[in-house]
Parts: sequence; C-alpha cells; structure tokens
Amino acid sequence: AYAGVAEPRLLAAADEWRATGASAVFVAIDGEAAGVLALRDALKPTARPLLEALRERGIAVEIASGDATATVE
Repeated sequence: AYAGVAEPRLLAAADEWRATGASAVFVAIDGEAAGVLALRDALKPTARPLLEALRERGIAVEIASGDATATVE
C-alpha cells in the first residue's frame, strides 16, 4: 500500500486518516519511517450553499479531482 513503510502502527494510522478524507504523509528519520502527518483542505463555508443553489436551479454539479474518493466526498 505504501512503498517502503513496514511499521504496522503507521500504516494503520495512515489508513484511518485517509478514510476521513485526509492525505497521509509519512515522515522518515535516517531513512526509517518515524511518523505520519494528516493533511486536509478546509471546505470554504460558502461552498455547500453555492452547490445547493446551483442544484436548485437545475444545474448539474460534478467534481473532477485526482484525490481519493473519501477526500472529495
């Protein structure tokens, strides 16, 4: 799943973060995995009302993203 990372605790933590929509970034010290960071973009407060307004007007809204499905949802 993650190249070069064999630490079960870090792999589990990365999977948990990814399931919430975050991107997991591993940190290494001297070439050994030492931790995992979770990064996530904040949704702008105006995004949801804007999308709802567009849908109410019959405008189809689609998202094109290279992110994981959990991140986009």
